Amino acid sequence: MTETLKFSTTPFYNTRQFYYALETGEVTPTLGDVSVEHNHSPRKDQLLLTGELDATTMSMGKYVTSKLVSHTDVVPTDPLAVAAGLTYQRGNGMFVRADSGIDDPQDLIGKRVGIHDRSLAMTYHKAILEDRFDVGPDDVEWVVDTHQGLAERMESGRLDAVERINDWYWGLEEDPDYELLYDMGVEWDELTGYRPLVHLVCVDRSVYDAHTERVTAFVDALGRSRAYRNENYEAVLTAFLEETDTGEWEGEQTVEALRQVTDGVDCPFVLESDQRENVRDWMEYADRYGVFERPPIADERLFP
Repeated sequence: MTETLKFSTTPFYNTRQFYYALETGEVTPTLGDVSVEHNHSPRKDQLLLTGELDATTMSMGKYVTSKLVSHTDVVPTDPLAVAAGLTYQRGNGMFVRADSGIDDPQDLIGKRVGIHDRSLAMTYHKAILEDRFDVGPDDVEWVVDTHQGLAERMESGRLDAVERINDWYWGLEEDPDYELLYDMGVEWDELTGYRPLVHLVCVDRSVYDAHTERVTAFVDALGRSRAYRNENYEAVLTAFLEETDTGEWEGEQTVEALRQVTDGVDCPFVLESDQRENVRDWMEYADRYGVFERPPIADERLFP
């Protein structure tokens, strides 16, 4: 690592708001410098694992998957979680059409349910359906697609329920043609006692071992960047609106509309008992639902 710690996060405003002060230089580490760049997943994760970044945000699913193989020479970098990142208060939920006749999660049995990934989000929703609403993970037909693909499927009647996040979530919540069946953050809190953790802040383990004080200063700066966001929330939203590249946000171009996208989430930037337990609980559910393959691996997965 050079004098500048290279860090990446996504361009999504609901995440980026907490890194804004670090990105603009309003907040700086007490030791060394940090550069902030924007990359989508899995690009940012790959850059960390190939040694081209020192730190990145990483989804919990990708982190656990990477840790399964990072002790081998297949993946040269061993990622290490040093802080909790994006955590949903609200803003990820399951929606149905208002005229669908689906009034309770148990009504999803035998229905087509759209979701945007097979690991992180699906594990959360399977756990909620099974242990909150007594709906087995195989009692519904899971349909995985992109966010846009899910919207098209739902609009054309090829889905009975759909997971929506961020601006997709808030848009449907205000649409009289749709109803929120349940919110993931609320139900995970009811199930476990804490809100669902989505991202971790990860560093290259070798960087941590060689420069522990630098990494500690980086995490401290993240906490101060979060505090800056909380103290200057309206100014951060206004700054986003003034950018020429509005990037990942497609909502109405007002602070009020952007507030919906950025509210309902947090980035604690600590790794205390609740966050650690969240990772363990998620891994336990992911193992139950077969997210991680273990030897022996079926032939059709090994060979063409």
